[in-house]
Amino acid sequence: MVSPPKALNPATVDRFRQQMEEGAAGEHFYATLLGLRTHDTLELHGRLEEGLSYRALEELRRVLDVPTTRVADLLRIPPRTLARRKDAKRLQPDESDRLLRLSRVVG
Repeated sequence: MVSPPKALNPATVDRFRQQMEEGAAGEHFYATLLGLRTHDTLELHGRLEEGLSYRALEELRRVLDVPTTRVADLLRIPPRTLARRKDAKRLQPDESDRLLRLSRVVG
């Protein structure tokens, strides 16, 4: 039997579950798992084009309760690149796209 994760971010997970049940967030409710407050297609696209904040990666990491290096592996971001992104506080557009796709799979 698999034990539940120890340190999920309850507020994010609860908000995600509520949106799923209500259907209020439309088709992009999985963006909640990244801490994003928008579910509008055009706004999400714009955010991806400029690159999501590093905080979005950290938010998904907390929800998944895995090390940052594991999320980086899933996103195919090398450790040195990840360190630069953390310093810059922003992901590149292609990395942001992969992060959003990962949140969709998790959702």
